[in-house]
Formats: sequence, C-alpha cells, structure tokens
Amino acid sequence: MRQRPEHFIPGEHHLPEYSPVVHTPVGYWEYNHTSQTFFCSAQMLRMMNLPEAENIISMKNLLQTILTEDHHLWLSISKSHANTYQNFTFRNLNSSGIMNWLHCSYETLVVDGKVLTIGSIQELTTLREDLDKSIAIADRYPSVPWDLLQKASNAALWQWDIQKNMIVWNIHENGTLVAENIHSMHQFLQYVHPDDRAWVTRILINSLTNGQCDLEFRMQMDKEPTLFVRLIAEALYASDRKAHYLSGFLINQTNYKLQELKLQKKELMMQRVEQCAALGYWERYPNNDKIYFSPELYEIWDLPKEQPVTLDLLVERIHPDDRWTWKENIDQSYLGNPYFIEYRIIRPNGETRFVQSYGEPIYHAGKVTEVYGILQDTTHLRNTEWTLRQNQERLEMAEELAQMGSWEYDPFTDEFRASTGFYRIFEMPPCYILTLNRVQEFLGDIHSELFEKIRENLLSQRMCELEFDIQQNRKNRKRIRMKSKAIVKDDIVVKYFGMLQDVTDQLEAEEALRESQELLQVSEKLSAVGQLAAGVAHEIRNPLTALHGFLQLLHSQAENGENEFYIHVMESELNRIRSILDELLMLAKPHPVQHTEIKLDELVQSVVSLMEPEARLHSIHFDILSDSSVPFIYGASDQIKQVLINLIKNAIESMSSGGVLTIRIQRKLKYVEILLVDQGIGIPQEILDKIGQPFFTTKESGTGLGLMVSQNIIHSHGGKLDIQSEPGVGTAVRVYLPLPSDEFNSP
Repeated sequence: MRQRPEHFIPGEHHLPEYSPVVHTPVGYWEYNHTSQTFFCSAQMLRMMNLPEAENIISMKNLLQTILTEDHHLWLSISKSHANTYQNFTFRNLNSSGIMNWLHCSYETLVVDGKVLTIGSIQELTTLREDLDKSIAIADRYPSVPWDLLQKASNAALWQWDIQKNMIVWNIHENGTLVAENIHSMHQFLQYVHPDDRAWVTRILINSLTNGQCDLEFRMQMDKEPTLFVRLIAEALYASDRKAHYLSGFLINQTNYKLQELKLQKKELMMQRVEQCAALGYWERYPNNDKIYFSPELYEIWDLPKEQPVTLDLLVERIHPDDRWTWKENIDQSYLGNPYFIEYRIIRPNGETRFVQSYGEPIYHAGKVTEVYGILQDTTHLRNTEWTLRQNQERLEMAEELAQMGSWEYDPFTDEFRASTGFYRIFEMPPCYILTLNRVQEFLGDIHSELFEKIRENLLSQRMCELEFDIQQNRKNRKRIRMKSKAIVKDDIVVKYFGMLQDVTDQLEAEEALRESQELLQVSEKLSAVGQLAAGVAHEIRNPLTALHGFLQLLHSQAENGENEFYIHVMESELNRIRSILDELLMLAKPHPVQHTEIKLDELVQSVVSLMEPEARLHSIHFDILSDSSVPFIYGASDQIKQVLINLIKNAIESMSSGGVLTIRIQRKLKYVEILLVDQGIGIPQEILDKIGQPFFTTKESGTGLGLMVSQNIIHSHGGKLDIQSEPGVGTAVRVYLPLPSDEFNSP
C-alpha cells in the first residue's frame, strides 16, 4: 500500500481520530482534484467495504459502495472551493448487505498551489449505548454532530424503553434542539394514522425478536397535516440477551412522499398521454444490443412485456423496404447525429403500422454513450389524412362538376381563403391565403361596387344573394351566382362564408330551351296555318280562276273604255287575293327549289331598281355599299329576292316623311350580312317581340304573313333574320346567309 503523503496529518485539519462518545472507527481520505482520485486510509477502505490492496480509489469505484440516492453528496466534493468546510450524512452497504449510516466531514485547502480536499468518515449505526431517558440526548453526547445529522436527514432521535414502555424522541428545527417528547407506547400509537396503527404495532413488537425494523407509516400530529415518516431502529440488548431498548431515527419524509406522489401522478398522466397519442419512449446503448421500451411501445410493436427488446428483433418487424433507411439512421445516431424518420412495422398478425421515430444521442466524455428518443404510431393519423384527402378531392370534383367554389374571410386577421373551384371560376392563380385587397386586385376595379354591396349585406348579418357578370377577357364572359353569410358567436362576427357558382352554361341552356319552346310554338302555329292555308287555297283557287276569266271577258267586251276603272280595280284585288293564296300555299307546302350561285350585290341592285320608282314617290333615296371581298353564296335567287322586296317595302312604308334607306353588304366570318337601316318611325319593344307571328300586323291592309314567310326562307337557307328598332329613330334589319364551306378560311 502506498504511504500517506507528508501533508496528510491526522487532526491537523479539525478531523478527530476517534469518536469521544464511543470508540467507533474513523477513516481518513484525501481527494486529488487533478487526477479525480481518493487516497484512503486502511480504516476508510474497511468502512467503505473496499479492497485494502490499493489505497488510491477513483470516484467511480467509491460510488459503487454508496447508495445511489447519496451519490450527489460525494460528487459535490469535486466542485468544492478552497477554504471551505462541509459535512453530510450518507449510507452504504457493508459486506453482509446491511445498510450503514455514516457521517463525513471535509475541508478544501490549497497546498503547494494545488487544490486539495481532506476529510474523514465515522460510523453512526454502531451507537448502541444504553441511553438514559431522563437526560437529554443532545446534552449527553455533545461531540456527536446530531444537529447536522438531523438537519441533513430531517430526522429525530427515537428510542423505546421496553422495560418502562416509554418512547422518547427529540424534535430539531434548523439543527437546534427545540423539544423532547416522552410518551407511553399507547400514547405514541395515538399519533399513528388509524389505518396504519395495527400493522405498525405488530412490526415494532416483532423487531424485538428480529433485532431491527425499517418501516414507513403516516402520523397525525395536533392541528398539523398528515406526515409521512420512516422509522429505522435497532434493538439494544443487555447482558441477559434481552432487548431493553429499540433505538433509531424517525425521519420526516412528507416532502419526499408528496413529491413522490406528484411524480407518480405525472407518470400516470404521462402513461395516459402516451396511450392517447400512441406515443412511447425508448433508450438504446451502443455498447450492447439491448433496448429499453416504455410500456406503450410494447403495445405499438405488439411485443410481450417480459420479452427483451433487441435490434435484431426490431429489424424482423420492420417492413423490408424501410430497413435500410432505419439502419442508416441508427448508424448515424452512433456518430452523434440526431434523426427523425418514418417507417412501417409489420405485426405478427400481418397488420402494417406506420410509425415516426425521433432519436437524440447523449454524450459523455466526448463519446456517444446512449441514444434516447420517442416513437409514435401514426397509422390512425395517416388514415385520417388519407380520408381527409379523399374527401377534399371529392369536394373539389363536385365543385368542378357543379362549377362551384367556396370562400371564407376572417375579419380579425384579414385572411381570405378559397377553394380550388373559386380560383377556377375567376381564372386566378391558386394561393393558400389571400387578403381581401388582393382579391379585389385580381377581380379588377369594375367589381368595386359589387364588393361594397357584399360588404353592406355581410355587415348587416343578412344572407347575401347576388348575381353578377365577370369578364376576364373579350371572349369569356361569365354569369356568377353567389350566396354568403356572416358567422356570429356571442354577438360578434368571427367569420364570413360564401358559395358561388358559374351559371353561364345554365342560363345559356335555359335561354336555348326558351328559344326552342318559342320555335316549337311557332312551328305548331305554322302547322296550323299550313293546314288552314291548304284548305283555304284549295277552296278559293277554283272560284278565283272563274272570276278572273269572266273579268277578262268583260274587259274585252267593254266599249269605249266603259267601266274600265272598275274593271282595273277588280283585277288588282283579284291579283292581291292570288298573291295571298300563293303565300298560304308556300306555308302549307314549301316547293322544292334548286340552289344556284348568287352574287348578292347584283341581286340587291336588281331589287333596288325594281323598288326605286315606289321609293321616289315617298321621297326616299337608297345608299348602297357592298364589300368587294364578299363571295357568291348558294341559294334560291327568287326566294332571296322576295325577302329583300318584303324588307324594302316595309322600310318604305315606315318612312312616311322620306329619308335615306341604307343597305350594306359585308362579310362576317362564316356569313354574309345584308344590313338594311331605315329612318322610319321605329317599332316599340312590345310590338317587336310579336313580329313574325302568323297573322300579326300593324298595317291596315297587311296579312301578317310576309315577315313570317321571309323568316322561313332565310332559315331554310341556314341563315338568320335579326330586327332591332328604336321608336323615333328607325329600324335595322340584318340578314345573315352562310358562305360556302370552302370559303370559311378565305380572306
């Protein structure tokens, strides 16, 4: 064994060589702060249950003999400063495995420029003197550091005089003797909690035979909350080998127990949190294959709780496609890199679970000594996300099919959120979060009045229903229908929500349906007119032929122009009747016609030449302009000519004060447009809606069939007749006739 250093002199630093109360052993030690080792005396080695072959002991080896709860007391020595004196009480286990109480005192010095700590330890468990209850314990043994002992452990000296059946314990506060209680055993047991009284009594009596006791129970002092105490005592025997005293410590563990209960409650809450969140804790050590799992992880991995967890076992449960990633992260954690990964595990029943794991390495002396982390079963979360994603996709598909969109606005944060359908309708780039001002910028200034109207309705907390038009470009005009409402909680508007729908196609379909219904009504009327015309024409044509023949006979036999005026009037009226019959017959059964090439400018000019004498009689002049690029069309020239005659005749009749009749011929994409604009009296809207209906006319001598026949002719050519009029200004009639198919793309 090495010799003690020269400066290690017993008693020089206030460290007694033996106890003046009883001759209990005292051990000495010296701590080197540089090498972090203890130089121990032989007695010190024996008391600490250390081998005596080597008197230089490391801190690690020394702590192995001391109870874990008292390690921090010895570790504090390495942090002590020069010129300080400290002492504490600690526990260790002797060679028989019995716990010993020891007292340690030390002083930190500076010797030869080096920091050095010198101390001693002394046994307390072997103080088995026959204590006299009439003398205060602290006064009888002044050299024993009772005050420091009790202050450190929050304990009271306790002794049961079995012969007198008396119990005495002293009460200390801040290391000073305050009072001493002397009671009979019966009186002492009255302080014990009723639920603990019976078994405490039984153990105390049994300890007289066993020689010692160590029990925890509750005490109820006068007007004080319940105390949790621990009684550690040993029997003191007389020469007759009978136990005369049971002496020891009564330790107040109330704070410790309360903290322990809080800790247990927190651990229970943590377990419940882990169960609710499907979350568990794990620890892994690089120097062995074992892994510590919290209880919840056994449930997640479906492992028996008594089965040791190893890396090989976990690898078997990990999905084959995820094993390489998992092993790569494990290796990286041993190098000091934290990780966060998601992988799949396969349970014994074949069920696949998704988990997320986070690992954090722990360093000691520059090396990774362990890796700890958490693992969460995210299967339910992934299933929920998958269901939510599917519902979102279905919602977006439904919005797309219904041409709908939704939005919500938070007035507190000025955040405007919208669905994919909203952006599709307004042809805006998708954004996760917008502000109301940004939305207005996208939609343009033209909608400022619309936003103001929406704002007024929402602020009034009424359901807002609006229809408005938007036009993103020249060709794309949309009709939007919107409903919105304010969401109110506690009389405060917390959010605005709205739905909108592109009803352009719907309105167009409704308009097409309305036009189809009107065409059907016209068709039904034409059918009725046709049937009537066929009957009328058949019944009238034969008598009309006879009348016309006899009228010509009368005209040839008239002498010297006798009755010539009357005969002329009769011929004119008979011709008018014949014209009406021809129109009726055309309605009843259109005659097949042969389409030929028609040069519209020449056709129009021929009609104008025919109608010009009548126009001059009404002081009307023609203004004709034809586009040279207009090609020929295919059609029945006589029918087109009849249409032009009807339209020009109507225009002349409306211009009672004379004026200019403008005719323009121009190309419009796949059609040729013939525009006739007069300066007549115009047509009111309520009359304009009825024009073209059978037998509807505003003329005294009109039949109400001319315009209807003209519309039929144009429709039979694949064209369209459009009339626009303004009372007091005039009427504009547009005739659209299709171009030949080989002319569609020509300039």
